[in-house]
Parts: sequence; structure tokens; C-alpha cells
Amino acid sequence: MRGDADDALTLYNENQEAIDAAYNERGFADEASVSNWAKPYMRLAVVTYGLINGSNDYGVLNLNPKKEITRQEVAVILANYNGYTKA
Repeated sequence: MRGDADDALTLYNENQEAIDAAYNERGFADEASVSNWAKPYMRLAVVTYGLINGSNDYGVLNLNPKKEITRQEVAVILANYNGYTKA
């Protein structure tokens, strides 16, 4: 189910406990900097769709939600969306 924002929010709300538990296991150090409105969508992107994995910054896992996204990061998200894996 990769529909619009309402579909995504419905999916999150129906599975919130499991999604939040899987998301929290990853232990993103900068979780608090994710805007409240974006948290359900970010959690879906990480847990349900596997689009975003975060970055390992000197041994610390971060999402960097306030940072501008690079072309390389967009390419990784699109590759993940399309199901590509590393060769």
C-alpha cells in the first residue's frame, strides 16, 4: 500500500504499536528532532517500507531530519522503493 498521505496515516494508526517498537529498536540518536507531524511518516519510511536507514555518524545512528537531502540519498531512497539491492 503506497497510496497517499491519508492511506499512510491509516496504515500507521492501525499498526502503531508494532511500527513504533520496531522503529525504537533502531535507536536513532536524533529522534527528538523529527517534527511531530512527520513522525508517523518517518516511522513508516524506516520500518514498513524500508526507504530510509539513517546514517552512521561516527558510530551514532542518525536520521538527520533537518539536513538537506543529497542526490545520493534520493537515489538510495528510490532504489529502496523499487526493491533494488546492493550487488
